[in-house]
Amino acid sequence: MMEGYLNQLLNKCIKQNSEFKKNLYKKHYNFSLSICLRYASNRREAVEIMNLGYYKFFSLKVKYDKQSPFKAWLADLMINTTIEQYRAKPCFLVLEDGEIETNFEIDFEAEDLEYSELLAMLQQLPEGLRIIYNLYAIDGYSIQEICNALGTSEAICNLQLFRARRILKQMIMGNSDSSAPSVFNKKLREI
Repeated sequence: MMEGYLNQLLNKCIKQNSEFKKNLYKKHYNFSLSICLRYASNRREAVEIMNLGYYKFFSLKVKYDKQSPFKAWLADLMINTTIEQYRAKPCFLVLEDGEIETNFEIDFEAEDLEYSELLAMLQQLPEGLRIIYNLYAIDGYSIQEICNALGTSEAICNLQLFRARRILKQMIMGNSDSSAPSVFNKKLREI
C-alpha cells in the first residue's frame, strides 16, 4: 500500500503537480535534512543543499530510476548535490612538511555519543575534511570514488581523512564523560 502511494506521488511530481511535490517534500524532509546536516557546517546550509537537491528533482534535471528504492536514490541525490556544491567552491589545502603519512589508522576507543553530539562534532570540521569523512566513514564510498567525485588526488584525500579522524578523536576524547549509547560508536571504532 505504502509503495503504491509513493509511486503515485512520484508520478504526480514528474507531471509537475505542485501539491504532490509539496507532499513528497514534507514526507521526506527529515530524512533528506539528516543527510545534508552531516555534510553542512550548519542547519541553514543543510537546508539550502537539501532544497537544491529537491529543485533538481522537481525541475526534472535529475530523474528517479524506478529500479532503485526511492530513499536510497534520494540519499544519493542529496550527497551528490553536496559534492557539486563543494566542488563549486574554491578550496585550498596547505600541506606542511612531514604531514603526509603512510599509515592513516588512529586507534582509539570512542566513548558513547548521542547523535546530536556527533553531528555537532562533524559540523565543526573544516568543510573539506567533513565532506571526505562523511563520504568515507558514514556513506561507505571508497577513497578512489571520493577522489573521482571531488576531482582530487588520493594523497590529498587520504590526508584530509587522516586529519578528520585526528580532530574527531581529540573532540571525542574531550567529550569522554558522555554515557549515552550511540549507534555511531561502532562505526567510529571501525575507522
